[in-house]
Amino acid sequence: MEFISDKDEKYVLISNQSDLDELINRFTHRELFAYQFRFSEREYFIGLLEALKINYEDFTEKYFYFDNTRKLHISESEFGYVWISTYGLVAKNKATSNRAVNSCVNQYTVVKLLLENAILTVQNEKIYDVDSYGFEYLSTLSPTIFHNLIFYVEVFCKAYLSLMKLFDMF
Repeated sequence: MEFISDKDEKYVLISNQSDLDELINRFTHRELFAYQFRFSEREYFIGLLEALKINYEDFTEKYFYFDNTRKLHISESEFGYVWISTYGLVAKNKATSNRAVNSCVNQYTVVKLLLENAILTVQNEKIYDVDSYGFEYLSTLSPTIFHNLIFYVEVFCKAYLSLMKLFDMF
């Protein structure tokens, strides 16, 4: 496997079968890592998912896979980079070295996106009465906003307390 620095991106290039085998071997030996990868051919990425017993079609619905039991986090960006972490859910970029603040920043991003989608749904010209809307999307969005707002308040408080040196998150 080759480590590449391209502009602002750093990644590991998987460009042949031996690179893929080496990556799969890291999983077999339960090696802990969190890197950004790029696969020169889509078949190599599909082969990795198959080796990890992850259904490719299921993955391409969200371009995200997380298994808390295996502590495995795989996500793919629109630019073709694949983030793989065997530590569990680990963000690619960290705003600070303070884990509580990083959690707060990440959760803020989630809440912001949820609220933006809710606003777009309500502003949609095809939806003239929210009560008559088919509830499919709204029934998913509403509890999601609620739970994520509650979690945001929690991580915000932890971040504040950690910055005030009153709380050590980890």
